[in-house]
Amino acid sequence: MTVPQVANKLIRLWLFHLACLLIARPGHTQFSSTLSEKEFLELVQRYHPVSYQAAFTSETASQLANAARGHFDPVAAASWDNKRYDQKEYWRLLQTEIKAPLLFGPDLKAGYENADGLYLDSPHILPQAGLVYMGLSIPLARDLLTDERRTALRQAQNMRQMGVAEQEMLLNELFIQAVKAYWDWTYAYASLQLYRQFVELARVRFNAVKQGYFRGFFAAIDTVEALIVLQTRQISQQEAQQQYINATLHLSNFLWDEKGLPMLLPDTVRPAIRLDTLAVPIASDRERLRLLQLLQDHPELRHRRLKVRQLELEQRLRFNFLLPDIRLQYNFLAEPLGPNPMQWNFSPFHNNFKYGASFRMPLLLRTARGQYQAARLKTRISRYDVDIKELELRNKLNQALNDLAQTALQAAINTNMVVNYQKLNEAEIAKFNIGESSVFLLNQREIKLIETLLKSYELSAKGRKHLAELYYRAGRPWDNYVPLTK
Repeated sequence: MTVPQVANKLIRLWLFHLACLLIARPGHTQFSSTLSEKEFLELVQRYHPVSYQAAFTSETASQLANAARGHFDPVAAASWDNKRYDQKEYWRLLQTEIKAPLLFGPDLKAGYENADGLYLDSPHILPQAGLVYMGLSIPLARDLLTDERRTALRQAQNMRQMGVAEQEMLLNELFIQAVKAYWDWTYAYASLQLYRQFVELARVRFNAVKQGYFRGFFAAIDTVEALIVLQTRQISQQEAQQQYINATLHLSNFLWDEKGLPMLLPDTVRPAIRLDTLAVPIASDRERLRLLQLLQDHPELRHRRLKVRQLELEQRLRFNFLLPDIRLQYNFLAEPLGPNPMQWNFSPFHNNFKYGASFRMPLLLRTARGQYQAARLKTRISRYDVDIKELELRNKLNQALNDLAQTALQAAINTNMVVNYQKLNEAEIAKFNIGESSVFLLNQREIKLIETLLKSYELSAKGRKHLAELYYRAGRPWDNYVPLTK
């Protein structure tokens, strides 16, 4: 690639970056000169749309639970029936009732009936002032332990817990992607700074070799060698610049302000920590044990267990339909005394009452048996899903622990390599200064040093990503970063 091509590529890159700055709507969050991982994740948690979506998911489930409680709301009903024909008042019937389902199965009922007319059926012949009743409808077999209303309420309460698990799952994915974007950005910045340093070093050396050529200390080929080194590193610097801009744009995908507007990270903001000073952590045995304990409350496992609970409730309801429908009803009766609505004839309990019983049951039960067996099989399948997911999450957690440990080991070895390459490079510089080395050999030493330094930055960033992956696999990616507030 020629120098004009490099310049053209740089101009296009900066024009693209400028266009992004102009297109992005400015946010209202003020950034300092540095951005730490904790500050970044706090912004993500506070303003990112996925955080709002997660909260809405949990709130939706709570509202569904409130709606299910409506099955137990008292219901008021009234009817008025009047028949008049051929100037005769056949009947006038008034019926009012309040029915309140109870949480443990029976229905509590209370009402008032009044009827008059020439042609009333026997059940409608009532005292002149009407009749008040209050009683219970009690199931004795089907619907005794559970019914559709109680199942719907329990499933809705279960759904609320599933909504919390779904909220945490959404936040898990958001956090792990945000952490990886932050450390990719940090690595890109460190790489760019390193190349800038060595480009400046190559430029100084090229000028020195060129001046030395005019004074007769270096051959012409040495100036060509020094220029090639400078041009090669300039290209590497432009590639690092491109990676840094792309990493900044990717990081900006997670930045939103308090008004819900996307933000672009300013060019003046830099990572708060240097990768060459960041050691790769190692999980202790105590931390491993804690992560395995956290795994048992992993939101994906919890969500699947709650799904099993949903199916168990459905299975229990389907078994309920295998039982006969036997109901006992009892109503206590009373009538008003005189015009005062507060005076009633509360005769002894055994004198004024109405009761009855009903029985209903299909003879073959094919529908109920088929639905019960289908619900039972679905429950068994879901239990297998829980076992499979638990094994998968445990293995991935162990894999993340292994990745972190291996990265820490590689980082320690690479740190020693950096020290050794620095010694070789310093020795080569000393030999070059006394004329016992060449630009080519000096360049080879620096290439190895650059590669080792870049590897050191890469391992440091990779170690932090592995640490985030470790907590992500345990179901709590924010444990080591931002306390989750609910």
